[in-house]
Amino acid sequence: MRLKHGILTIPIVLLCLSIHAEAGVKTSPFTFKTLDNEIVHIDSLLQKGPVLFTFWALWCKPCKEEMHAINRVRDQHPFDKITVVSVNLDTPRSMARVKSYVSTLDFPFVFCKDPSQDLLRRFTGVGIPYTVFITENREIELKHSGYVPGDEKTLQKEISRYVDKEEK
Repeated sequence: MRLKHGILTIPIVLLCLSIHAEAGVKTSPFTFKTLDNEIVHIDSLLQKGPVLFTFWALWCKPCKEEMHAINRVRDQHPFDKITVVSVNLDTPRSMARVKSYVSTLDFPFVFCKDPSQDLLRRFTGVGIPYTVFITENREIELKHSGYVPGDEKTLQKEISRYVDKEEK
């Protein structure tokens, strides 16, 4: 950092977008709360099949773009075989705005909240958008940081590998 013409300049660090496999790492059972404070047990969702968690906040434009992209491909394989849990990280003070925003969406997602970011930390997330895919056995199959248009296609291919393998 340096001061130039009375302006403090700070170097910008670019975050690397990545999809990386975590196959075999198993998470312990856990619960989380919906936006309406209902408690959801991960194992109850996993009885229906794999789960894709996507972490977001109202102020995060790429997060909202990712949710819309996932929703656009939701009827395509393999998204038709998984439950999408959309995890909001906004503060409790912002929750009325979050609920208002979510009510405008026609997404078949499970919307939940994580203002303390406990769930995000459970999956070693450090920034958003952040996406985690968990198999029926609570194994973390992959994690994805960031979002640029087209990432949903890469996610789709990675998730297809798992789903197709399990269907055989």
